[in-house]
Amino acid sequence: MEATQSFDCARKKPDRTLIKDDWIEIIMDNESKKVGFIGLGAMGFGMACNIVKSGFTITVYDIDEKKIRSVTDKGAIASESIKSLGRDSDVIITILPDEDAVEKVYLGEDCLWGAVKDGTILIDMGTTSAGLLDKINGQYENKGIKLLGAPVSGGAIGAVEATLTIMVGGDRDAFDNCQGILETMGKKIVYAGALGSATVVKLVNNLLLFVKCAAIAEGFTLGVKAGVSTDVLYDLISSSSGTDWALETIFSRYAFCGKFKPPSFALAGVLKDLGLARKMAEELNVPTVLADLSYQLFERAVDSGKGDMDFSAIISVLEEEAGVKVRFGPDCNKKD
Repeated sequence: MEATQSFDCARKKPDRTLIKDDWIEIIMDNESKKVGFIGLGAMGFGMACNIVKSGFTITVYDIDEKKIRSVTDKGAIASESIKSLGRDSDVIITILPDEDAVEKVYLGEDCLWGAVKDGTILIDMGTTSAGLLDKINGQYENKGIKLLGAPVSGGAIGAVEATLTIMVGGDRDAFDNCQGILETMGKKIVYAGALGSATVVKLVNNLLLFVKCAAIAEGFTLGVKAGVSTDVLYDLISSSSGTDWALETIFSRYAFCGKFKPPSFALAGVLKDLGLARKMAEELNVPTVLADLSYQLFERAVDSGKGDMDFSAIISVLEEEAGVKVRFGPDCNKKD
């Protein structure tokens, strides 16, 4: 996913309204920690830029050189390889598209292993299963390297605006040591407990989100087919008990305006996250009736060639079957 949002990445001056000792501590913290960042997609771009903006020294890497340049133009340092980044960093953040990429960066050939020094803190900020986190941790912990699982919620918009919710699982001391870095990317940072616990929270959150998205798509398609305009439906439902964050933040900006690219979160990513949630539920013998039905609807959208579109494009499957378009009138921007 490409990050195309306009973003001012000029370095942010520290808040000098703080008392002198606190201000000095912030400056020393920012200058002393060298941050490495791997993965500069729709989420990683905004997150890395916010770290730059806060004054940290940050080295970045991505397999796409254009993405590297998009952040080095803002003040980051480019790394020629994963290993080079590993050698030069005290804290390494990854946010990658899938578990294959995560495993390759941490455990594959030419990975971070063997390059990172003792005492380095690793932070995986994607939605990675507890099993894979444990596997990675087993490789690194004997070298005195701490791994945190820190998935985020808030989408590409939250990544750019530094309003993400960041859930963190792993060693508490490592979390405390990195909290200042995490605060540059989000407005709510919560320690969830042991390694893997934050993944549980993220998967439950995403299960709820995606089920609600399926319900929004179904309900609005029904309403339009019954003869009520999308504008009227939205104006009334957004101020009634049926409203939801996804309706007001995602569907109103993307689906109802027919704007599916660049995505806030791609449909293909839904199958990954919802698939992990269903797998966890199966292992724990918990029924997932609504999640299973929602997965089928998202899968149909992906199979129809819409995998790189915004996840609100799930509505297109129902639109096609119902023979309607669920769209605002000409002035879509009034809903932002």
